[in-house]
Amino acid sequence: MSNPMKRHWANPEWRAAQCERIRQGLNPNRKGRLYAAMVDGGTAIKIGFSIYPESRMCALRTEQQLDFDLIAETPSSPAAERELHRTLRSHAIRSMGKEYYPVHILFHPALPPGLRAHASAIPMWSA
Repeated sequence: MSNPMKRHWANPEWRAAQCERIRQGLNPNRKGRLYAAMVDGGTAIKIGFSIYPESRMCALRTEQQLDFDLIAETPSSPAAERELHRTLRSHAIRSMGKEYYPVHILFHPALPPGLRAHASAIPMWSA
């Protein structure tokens, strides 16, 4: 007997269930990449976690109708990302969401060196 909710990302119910499992943090130590992305050519920085950051950029462009450019990434875990967001909470741009920060956040000492190292490569600071 086949399962009515096929295990496939094209099935919105199965996809929603998978996303909820991930949000609940069933495996907070899974390996992936912590990334920083420039939003709309420099209005903000989004910091997030993904196993495939380039694919995440495509999804964000579609979901939020904004332009996202991946500027840095470093190996990390979901638990490390959550802790970083807690540390940076007071700097968040509330009108955009809790994972969006002013561009100068790339110089914050709480950021892993793999993300901080790329701040000077951003065009607005390399002049």
